[in-house]
Amino acid sequence: MPTLSTPHSHADRGLRRQPTGPAEAPSATVTIVAHDVGGVGGMERVLAGLVTGLADAGHRVVVIARTCALPSGVDVEFHRVPAPRRPFVLAYPWFMVAASLAVRRR
Repeated sequence: MPTLSTPHSHADRGLRRQPTGPAEAPSATVTIVAHDVGGVGGMERVLAGLVTGLADAGHRVVVIARTCALPSGVDVEFHRVPAPRRPFVLAYPWFMVAASLAVRRR
């Protein structure tokens, strides 16, 4: 006759539970690379909310961008990437190279 196995708790197997709540989670360094953070535009506003939320949660946030417009009191490290806005065919490759160098130096 087959026997049914019973589930074992983590303690029975000698395993430790991983932190689950925000109070238990360790802080991390998060680097955001984007053309613009904050200001006008959907992506810019979403990035501003993401950066603000991460900083408020206690994470160290590094922003590498052309512009960074965040509410006052948000503690982030901002590295400005000098890059043109237009023309598109020049601006995107320029930003890619300049931002890559900024990430590498950081």
